[in-house]
Amino acid sequence: MASSVSTPFTKSIRFRFMLGVCLLLFGGTCLLSGTMAYHVGHLLQESLLSKGGSLATNIARRNEDALLISGGIRLENVLVELITDPEVAYTTITDNQGKLLTSQFESINYNWPGLHDILPRLSKDSELSDIIAAIQQHGRVRELVVPIMLGNDAMGMVHLGMSEARVREQITSTTIFVVSLNLAIALGLGATLLIASKKFVLDPIVALSEAASRLANGHLSTKVDIKSSGEIQMLVDTFNHMAENLNTTTVSKKYVDNIINSMMDTLVVLAPDKRIVLANPAALRLLGYEERELLGKPVEILFYDGETHCPSLMNEIMAHGFVNNIATAYRTKIGDKVPMLFSGSLMNDASVMGGIACVAIDITEQEKLKEELLKLDKLESVGLLAGGIAHDFNNLLQGVFGYISLAKATADANSEVHDLLESAEKALILSKKLTKQLLTFSKGGQPIKKVVALPALIQESIGFALSGSNIDCRFNMEDPLWPVEVDEGQMSQVMQNMVINAAEAMTAGGTVRIGVRNITNDGEAFPTLKPGRYARITIEDNGQGIAAEHIKKIFDPYYTTKERGSGLGLATAFSIVKQHGGIIEVQSEPGKGSTFFIYLPAAEKGIQAAIQAETSPRQGVGNILVMDDEEMVRAIADRMLRQLGYGVEGAVNGAEALAKYAQAMEAGRAYDAVILDLTIKGGMGGKETIARLVALDPGVRAIVASGYSDDPVMANCQEHGFQAALAKPFTIAELSDTLHKLT
Repeated sequence: MASSVSTPFTKSIRFRFMLGVCLLLFGGTCLLSGTMAYHVGHLLQESLLSKGGSLATNIARRNEDALLISGGIRLENVLVELITDPEVAYTTITDNQGKLLTSQFESINYNWPGLHDILPRLSKDSELSDIIAAIQQHGRVRELVVPIMLGNDAMGMVHLGMSEARVREQITSTTIFVVSLNLAIALGLGATLLIASKKFVLDPIVALSEAASRLANGHLSTKVDIKSSGEIQMLVDTFNHMAENLNTTTVSKKYVDNIINSMMDTLVVLAPDKRIVLANPAALRLLGYEERELLGKPVEILFYDGETHCPSLMNEIMAHGFVNNIATAYRTKIGDKVPMLFSGSLMNDASVMGGIACVAIDITEQEKLKEELLKLDKLESVGLLAGGIAHDFNNLLQGVFGYISLAKATADANSEVHDLLESAEKALILSKKLTKQLLTFSKGGQPIKKVVALPALIQESIGFALSGSNIDCRFNMEDPLWPVEVDEGQMSQVMQNMVINAAEAMTAGGTVRIGVRNITNDGEAFPTLKPGRYARITIEDNGQGIAAEHIKKIFDPYYTTKERGSGLGLATAFSIVKQHGGIIEVQSEPGKGSTFFIYLPAAEKGIQAAIQAETSPRQGVGNILVMDDEEMVRAIADRMLRQLGYGVEGAVNGAEALAKYAQAMEAGRAYDAVILDLTIKGGMGGKETIARLVALDPGVRAIVASGYSDDPVMANCQEHGFQAALAKPFTIAELSDTLHKLT
């Protein structure tokens, strides 16, 4: 970019113009003054010579008679009479043989001013000829010689020495006057010329020069506001017209540079030989290079697999002129791989190839989102299968749970049979947890949430998971922590799965570090999360770490690298956290351990402690209608309810349940409660049935039961007309407690 540098005054047009005018005026003044002085001097010289000639001629004429009549004495008297002019230094008369006919006294004009400087140089006995010679040598005297004629014969010569001193003084004074006058005129004319030229020529030219400099620096809106005339005005108008055309037809280099430097996407320009000639700041930031480290380097330095992928990509650009949105990867200065969406185009100027412009977009976050979507797709597919299996399995477990509960109730509490039944029930509880993990993948399942404090939940879950192991656990929790709204059971399962995974990575023992802190997401730091407040749980181990090829798959259902792993632990944790509006991320390096980050939305309301008391089955009274399409479930529900003291009737589907409820109302023996299975194969399920029951009897008391314990209806049963919910399989104690709360 051209920079505006002020021109030194000695090189400016003003200085050169003023110097030229001064030299011109000086030269003109000198020439004019010299010419005038020469002519004045010439005229004075001619005046002197004319005067001397007239005087000499007069002397010669008067001395013609004197030479004939009186001789030498008469001649001297004539000279004394004639020599009265101070410009006459001497006057002598000689005969034809050159003999002086006048004496020293009469020949020398002692009134001549220059004589006083000459006489001291002569001796006292100097002759007239010596004096005249000295005067001629030192007195600046011009001698005029005029013959004395008698008819046609020369009788002698008159020698008249005319002093040039006064003429020289007159020439000098005249020259000074002329030069002074010319200088005054020149200065006046020069000042007038400079002022006029500055206003009408120099200032417009300087303004045009400065405007041209601004235009060259990219200020295309530059205009010159000068009112002049003639060629200057034509030049101003032409410049403004040119600037206006440039402003409308040209993008300035500065403007282009600003665009390039402001680009968020990377831009790299290649010369025809495929070497880098330009890299914008976005490219330098992404790759970690200084500009000097990239300029002149071959294009292969940019690509992660430059030696194999780059030539084909460049060849395609050369063949077709461009490529668009090609998925590739750049290599950073430290060797990291950055997924990019690459586009390139030839830059041709007429028939000359100017290089290649390469624009690439960092799609790291998009790739992460794509991976998350793939995980979710896999989980959804598994959920469709797992939900059906878990539902049917829970129905089977309901029968087993029910009969064991009944058997325990009839067995002696101190007998071996009671102990065996209790062990069997514990084993079934583990089976129930397995089906709950499967149900986590069920489409549409929602956790049953409440506001809880994380520290207690985390410590209890991790303490249970690490009980009896050789793993130490260290906690670092920010205080105070924002509460979260979660399903305690599901979140406890998440923490247990994550810690068990960490423990299994440290086969020789070690330490798991758990950290919890508050964070606020502005939408940029964590693009996969909605903006808002979050609690971040960090689980760090010093185990073997996870290889890069496995990290993308660790949350896939049934994916495991362990010999005895089920592949559901991390997948279940991922699904649960997602259903709570959070995410799980992982950082790992083989040999250096792994760190998992769990982000959970902070609750908007405070904590309400829920106190749950363990109760034994309690007897009750009343009639209960049980609707379930599984005969075994209806049978065990019948046995459990009768054991508790209730009367029971069963229905296979919603239609039968509605009919029996209507008949009971007509007979005046309305049911005290109904238990409706949420899902009925090939018939009306609990959700549709309760809607019609409420229309039939707004005071109906209904309990929804389902093997889909995470179904939205189970989580929000009251919104659908139910008063309570029972997740299959349930025990006789849970059934008793639910009915007592209802009745």
